[in-house]
Amino acid sequence: MEGKKGRTLINIGCHLKVENNGKIYKYCLFSEENMALHSKTQFDKYNIFPFAEAAEQYLAGRGELPWCRTRSYFQREVLFTFSNTILQRLVDKPKPFVKPFEATLKYGFQGYSRGERNGIFLLRKHDLGLKRALESCILQHEQELREKISALETSRLHPVKIVWHNPSGERIIGAYNSGNDKMLFLDYAFY
Repeated sequence: MEGKKGRTLINIGCHLKVENNGKIYKYCLFSEENMALHSKTQFDKYNIFPFAEAAEQYLAGRGELPWCRTRSYFQREVLFTFSNTILQRLVDKPKPFVKPFEATLKYGFQGYSRGERNGIFLLRKHDLGLKRALESCILQHEQELREKISALETSRLHPVKIVWHNPSGERIIGAYNSGNDKMLFLDYAFY
């Protein structure tokens, strides 16, 4: 299977062997639930490369939706993924996506922000620009919310954002289903 820019992908059971410019990487794609999972350990070893490849395969209809696992402030793990809009942006230009992706995996879900910290946070009352953008995104991505995080009632979702060092105020916004500890990040927005 041919990937982007000379990368060769070879499926071997539940692993994917990737050859990129002469280097060979092998990583586990699936968990027991047959879900593509990506974690901080994998990011530390391979950077964003496996997730970008999984996103490319998913968007081309040749793979499963890539999911990530991170820690949360309630001592349980949270699963998250991204809308097709963000996944396409990642596949087209992965470099700007590295820092926010790293922040989600490294710092996890931390509840409400106390400022000056990176990771995933619930939106605060004064995040008005992000809240307005999220309302619009939820309407645009209603079907994806239902399919990807089992959000039958969008009014019961918690608004979340990914914060990373970006002085422009750009954030990635999404929704959190606390009933199954899954998040779907929908699009980029500004304060």
